[in-house]
Amino acid sequence: MDTNWHSRYNEMKRRHGLTNDDVAKITKLTESNVRSQITRPDNGVNGQRRFPPWLKLAIVLDERWYKKI
Repeated sequence: MDTNWHSRYNEMKRRHGLTNDDVAKITKLTESNVRSQITRPDNGVNGQRRFPPWLKLAIVLDERWYKKI
């Protein structure tokens, strides 16, 4: 499974026609808060971004649902 959360997040948004602003409205966050959560560095570990657990869950559920269709 691809662990590049950023590309998986972008694919999920594309699949559903969402923007970061849409995600912000759904989660009751600001768009800048959503952006900062998906782009904050992981303190140099593997050069990966640190994604929030709630967003990882949304991505995994979306991918599983998408595969069933």
